[in-house]
Amino acid sequence: MQRPCAFPLRLFTPALAALAVLLCALAPARAGSTALRATSQSCLRGCLASCAQAPARADCLNPCLDACPAYCGAVDTDCALGVLESAPPAALSDGDAARLAARCAEACVVKPNCPPPKAGVQLQELAAEQHAAAQPAAARQAVPAPAKPRAGEQRFTARDGSFSLLAPKGWKISESGDADGLAAEFALPGAQPLDYTVLRVRHVTAPQKTAERALNDLRHPRWPAQAAQMEHALGTARLAGREVVQRTLRGVRSLLGLTPEVPNLERVLLLGPEDGGSDFFVLTVDVPQALEERHGPALARMLETFRPTPGKPPARPAEVTAEEYAVYAAFLQSNATAEVGDIAPYLYETARTRTVYDRTVAAPELKAERGAFAACGGLPDSLATDYAAKRTQRVLVTDRLPVPQLGLRREGEANPSIFAPQRMGMQERIGLRPGQHLPSPALEFSRVAFDAEGQTALFYVTNFGTSPGTSHLLLMVKRDGVWRLRCASMLDMRIY
Repeated sequence: MQRPCAFPLRLFTPALAALAVLLCALAPARAGSTALRATSQSCLRGCLASCAQAPARADCLNPCLDACPAYCGAVDTDCALGVLESAPPAALSDGDAARLAARCAEACVVKPNCPPPKAGVQLQELAAEQHAAAQPAAARQAVPAPAKPRAGEQRFTARDGSFSLLAPKGWKISESGDADGLAAEFALPGAQPLDYTVLRVRHVTAPQKTAERALNDLRHPRWPAQAAQMEHALGTARLAGREVVQRTLRGVRSLLGLTPEVPNLERVLLLGPEDGGSDFFVLTVDVPQALEERHGPALARMLETFRPTPGKPPARPAEVTAEEYAVYAAFLQSNATAEVGDIAPYLYETARTRTVYDRTVAAPELKAERGAFAACGGLPDSLATDYAAKRTQRVLVTDRLPVPQLGLRREGEANPSIFAPQRMGMQERIGLRPGQHLPSPALEFSRVAFDAEGQTALFYVTNFGTSPGTSHLLLMVKRDGVWRLRCASMLDMRIY
């Protein structure tokens, strides 16, 4: 039984309210002329947005709406289309007409006895379909449809559902997962151990890992030999309908005890996040140069058929700000050289450490420590207030921190070091169990506090993974747009 369109008229001006009544009065004629259809409100809005500028709007809308699921409380599709097809007066702007139509669509709710929502994999597929339907038509056309398998091919879908591709039958396929995400490998062994051909797909989902750092690593290879092998600094390629960054290296595979060396070609493609998400893909093609012509077509086919699965981006934890990253980076690149005062050598060890914990640490209250900064101008009241508000906040620190060769350590991650406290009888005093060792050096930063003008910053840093371990309060100032270390105060020292 169709429910007639009904507006909450109090939401409109008198003129718009009259128009609303007129539009809704026109809707039932359309609705009664065809079989009753219904759709979810989100899918309806996606179809309306994607077909808004289509030359043949009805030809675009009808198949889109037919594919929408019907949930309890869904919108009567024909009622909504009837409103949209009713030409508004010329005096009504496009924006007003769109808002009015949306409100009428919301009022055309029917179908109390609709099918229940799907579950499991079907629900994931439904979410992907609704996500695709909500994209503008041009964006949807840019992503090719999944290719059909040819003879000798098999469709592979990652176990986390993040991507699919067509792989040649007979290739060895393996998957593994860790804290950073999922890795899949498509390998074809060669006659010799170093003659293998492989495509590796890395789906990175850890919030600590960012595409910005991955891109920086492509631009600046860690090993000098890799930098010398780069054909070009960076290039571009097409992947899943998008232009992506590509790095190409021609080098040599070698392994101690295995000869001869094998000249190889390595291509790394970075498919960054989209739609506000943070996960990304790194694809690596690695083939012996002697086999490039033979196996190149199979590798190209896998890249051609690679399709990431769209989905709703997961909620990200709170993260430090871009300006806080800039403050951390300025300190790490300062060599502990301050404008005021003598800097202890222990701070130099902290400044040269390149491993950082992925969460901020709670900082101590400002009491007597505030007086330690009197020699370098003191702490503004606004800075002290911001410090008090932020000092206990624990938020995410990612690898987008702009420092070369940066490493991140997760909380609770085991990372033994060469320091063995047993030799000094300190094991019980620092709370380690038998057989445990101190972690290797890693820094913990607190949130950064700023003064009202944003030109002075204060934060706390610890470096307790070495002996002696220390903690400091650091005062930074911004001069000519660059953060500089003004002075520091050491709060704690631990000798293991």
